[in-house]
Amino acid sequence: LLPFPLKGLKHIVILPDAQLSSIPFEALLTGNPGDLNRDFRQLPYLIKKVSLSYNYSGNLFLQQKNKSEIKPGNKSTILFAPVHFKYNDTLPALNSLPATADEVNDIACLLTSNGQNVRVCLQEQANEHFVKSEPLKNYNYIHFASHGVTNEIHPELSEIYLSRDKEGKEDGHLYAGEIY
Repeated sequence: LLPFPLKGLKHIVILPDAQLSSIPFEALLTGNPGDLNRDFRQLPYLIKKVSLSYNYSGNLFLQQKNKSEIKPGNKSTILFAPVHFKYNDTLPALNSLPATADEVNDIACLLTSNGQNVRVCLQEQANEHFVKSEPLKNYNYIHFASHGVTNEIHPELSEIYLSRDKEGKEDGHLYAGEIY
């Protein structure tokens, strides 16, 4: 259970350190779960009470906040959902995530109805080559609905799995070191 009250909170920014970065804070419980034999979708998860975002440095968070406050024009978002992951020698066997297509489409509808510019990249479009070639600095928000792995020993090797591009220029592993 959370050690603090949620009253009045609408959004929480989490700055996890070391092993805490692998905890899914959205799944923390905000109340007594009661009978654990019930449907787990009905439990009082934190994500049902407030929105959450993560940042991995207080300095970076403040820099981003200051940039977003002075950035002119409409906000824009790009959403990535590879959905299916084809096994090969560099990509482990990963389950498909069919609900991620609905996830990014629902987010796109919500943001579009609020006047934001949105681009959705599904399946083969959500590939590493596109991520690296698209000028992502033009977007206020970038959302990945995919598998990922945290490497606690070598954080720069933590990765997000994307689709492989048809030209074979990239392997589908977007490493934290590449993002920086």
